Amino acid sequence: MTGTGVTWFSRPVRRPDAGTLLYCLPHAGGSHTSFRSWPAALPAGVEARLVQLPGRATRRREPALTSMETLVGALGPALLADADRPMALYGHSMGGLVAFELLRWLLAHGGPLPRILFVGARRAPHLPRPPGGTSHLTDDEFLRLMVQRGSLPAALIEHPTAARLVLPAYRADIRLSEGYEYRDEAPLPVPIHAYAGTEDTAVPYDAVDAWRRHTAAAFSITAVPGSHFFAGECPEPVIRMIGDLLEQPARPHPEPVPHHEGDR
Repeated sequence: MTGTGVTWFSRPVRRPDAGTLLYCLPHAGGSHTSFRSWPAALPAGVEARLVQLPGRATRRREPALTSMETLVGALGPALLADADRPMALYGHSMGGLVAFELLRWLLAHGGPLPRILFVGARRAPHLPRPPGGTSHLTDDEFLRLMVQRGSLPAALIEHPTAARLVLPAYRADIRLSEGYEYRDEAPLPVPIHAYAGTEDTAVPYDAVDAWRRHTAAAFSITAVPGSHFFAGECPEPVIRMIGDLLEQPARPHPEPVPHHEGDR
């Protein structure tokens, strides 16, 4: 599966004079519409490009991808073809994991690296995932478990029609997450700025803070108001902080640290 920039990226607000592109990757089951308020709210120097994943929204007729390797292998070349200016990545929940592996793909393929990796509501990739798989569950069982974990809004239980629209892509994304195998590599030569929701019952603050081990550059973590879905429910503080950081002059990345098998 290849895909083009037109397929993979939505550009609701075009800013040809913006100095930085911000690629936004949604949470499991989400789509580019999860960031509907972001493009207009970002400062004039930043243009948002919203990643459209297969199996939902405008790409709902395509099969959702259930392998991280397949997803990043398709998204990476599309990003290289699309990014005509310096860029940054923001990934929310599962999107943070995809952004992390996308950055590793760019590093491995000699592509331009993002100025900053922003992650929200995502446990660090090296941490063990919650016990128990979900492939054996019925849709009702799966939905209730995800609501119990705080990974899906409780309102979906009362709205079965909406749940039926969301669940196929969400189950595919959870399969992708459950099948993900972390590989120990050198820390990234890119700053990481992480955000944790103060009312997030799915991903605790400490699990987000653990991202610090994955950068050889700057790291910060900020607690922001909201639940696991703060990027859509109350995004203003995160948008403001990201905009402020991206309007600062870009700094050169440190040289990548050589990695040897067994390094920690």
